[in-house]
Amino acid sequence: TAPQPLTIAEKPDLLARDTEPREELIGYGENRLSLRNIAVNGGAVTVNGEHLQPGQRVRFLGQEIPVDAHGKFAARQILPAGSHVVDVDVLEDDATALHFARNLYIPDRDWFYIALGDLTAGRNSTSGPAKLVTGDTQHFDNQAYVDGRMAFYLKGKVKGDWLLTASADTKEQPLKNLFSNFDEKDPRYLLRRLDPDRYYPVYGDDSTTVDDAPTRGKFYVKLAKGDSHAMWGNFQTQLSGSDLVQYSRGLYGANLKWRSDDATAFGQKKTQVDFFAGDPGTLGAREQFRGTGGSLYYVQHQDVTRGSEHLWVEVRDKDSGIVLKVTQLSATQDYDFDPIQGRILLRSPLPSTADDSQLVRAGSLSGHPVYLVSTYEYAPGVSQPGNMTYGGRAAQWLGENVQIGVTGYRQGDAATRQNLIGVDATYRVAPGVYLKAETARSSGPGTATQSSVTGGFEFNSIASPGGVANAHRVEAAVNLAEISDQKGKLNAYWQDRERGYSSPGQITSEDIRQSGFGGEIEIAKDTTLQAKADLKDATSQDTKAVTASVKHQFTPNWAGSVGVRHDDLDTRIANASPTLSQNGERTDLGVQVDYNPDPEAAKPDWKAYGFFQDTVRSSGNRRDNNRVG
Repeated sequence: TAPQPLTIAEKPDLLARDTEPREELIGYGENRLSLRNIAVNGGAVTVNGEHLQPGQRVRFLGQEIPVDAHGKFAARQILPAGSHVVDVDVLEDDATALHFARNLYIPDRDWFYIALGDLTAGRNSTSGPAKLVTGDTQHFDNQAYVDGRMAFYLKGKVKGDWLLTASADTKEQPLKNLFSNFDEKDPRYLLRRLDPDRYYPVYGDDSTTVDDAPTRGKFYVKLAKGDSHAMWGNFQTQLSGSDLVQYSRGLYGANLKWRSDDATAFGQKKTQVDFFAGDPGTLGAREQFRGTGGSLYYVQHQDVTRGSEHLWVEVRDKDSGIVLKVTQLSATQDYDFDPIQGRILLRSPLPSTADDSQLVRAGSLSGHPVYLVSTYEYAPGVSQPGNMTYGGRAAQWLGENVQIGVTGYRQGDAATRQNLIGVDATYRVAPGVYLKAETARSSGPGTATQSSVTGGFEFNSIASPGGVANAHRVEAAVNLAEISDQKGKLNAYWQDRERGYSSPGQITSEDIRQSGFGGEIEIAKDTTLQAKADLKDATSQDTKAVTASVKHQFTPNWAGSVGVRHDDLDTRIANASPTLSQNGERTDLGVQVDYNPDPEAAKPDWKAYGFFQDTVRSSGNRRDNNRVG
């Protein structure tokens, strides 16, 4: 299950404050599962009622369910296919009961289908250039014509386990061409998100509208069982599991996803296979926007393929640039996207930085940088580009502790052809204790990443010079609480990328070797030690950054911290930023005092802190970093 907050009252008076009676069975009906590996089939049975008297209780299928203060109740239970007797009992305080029983049958095969066909015959008599004016070459030649259309949609279960979804639509066209050109595709949309307020009347039954068979072509088919499926139509690729090889695009073609029924002790499927192949007829774009503190961003291209966008937020380490946290965004729930204007409107503003939990501030804008990353498809002109794309990932757990994975893809036309393949291995002792190694090779420049710090008004291109290049990465993490009685977390990494390596989010225009470690350990009661180091050796600049701090909780309200940061910059090739092109070393020392008026509250109304830091040593042209606040 997913972790839940637990508050331990250290003072008896905190429990006395809770004078309101607590609702019984307060967690009933809530799903807190973080892993879902048990297949569930059948149908849902719902029971509800009202006007119960005080003291009356309800038992549904042998289990007592909660009744609210107004005498209402509702419950739902999933039952397997077949015949069932549903029992509902209303229990009285004197042990008497009012019994209700209903017989029902849940079918193992349940089909829904609809089909339509129409035929149009006619003859037009025109004079003048009617074909040129209308652009219609089928109906204005002074001859009889016959047009037709056939379409169907079906969805149902096959043998109780497999769910089949299929549709086809020939579109309106001459009858002789009705069943030809089935390989044609429409690049205007990928996943059509229908807005009922814009296109349809408002229904009174709170219904929703979905596109259950998205396809750019004339037909769609998907056969699914549990977490596995095989399909032809529109889909989003999301190859993950490797830091060096990731791929996210909206494509039209074949997609295969297979997950084994067996799982490891950590809840992961033992065998995972993903494969895709398709000719999208569009070009893919990847853009990143530095958080501006606002909600409005513009992508570089307009007339974007509808439904092809994929957005997420990344928090990157300010010293190494490595991604620390990824938050996926959902359309309409987290953002609105206008594909015609290329406009992104977030539901909440995106800050420029995120908390880095470091005492000494490296600059006036402290914290890890935050980026909004987007991928989408667009048609570059009047012609459709031909760029056959295929790839996939296969991963297998060897026992409970070792996983081997292979990831790769091929994309692009002759000018931007790219091949990328990687191999990764993971040794896991516990969910938070593992060692992971990766190696990958890329060939070709691939698609450049466009970067903007102005919300999309200006872009800088991050491109690879191409060629064949390799990349290697090793990382390790230890959660001390999972293997000992000590509290704390440790992590370390090493990464080497050659010039020309090209992968989404990993484009490298120079040789770069990085390494580092970090950790937070409770060294004594109420005392925590935090340390972090990052080293980077690149063709243009070498950087070193080491930070350490100690925090002690003096009282429940008061805490104090002292820390130090030392960094060293050795610039060989200067860039446009004088600050980033500095040379020399600098050591900063800082102290901070924190005050929390209500330490028992998860989110107190206010907190206060004061800090002071001073540059105790510097060399070269490094500027002092003295701050107080």
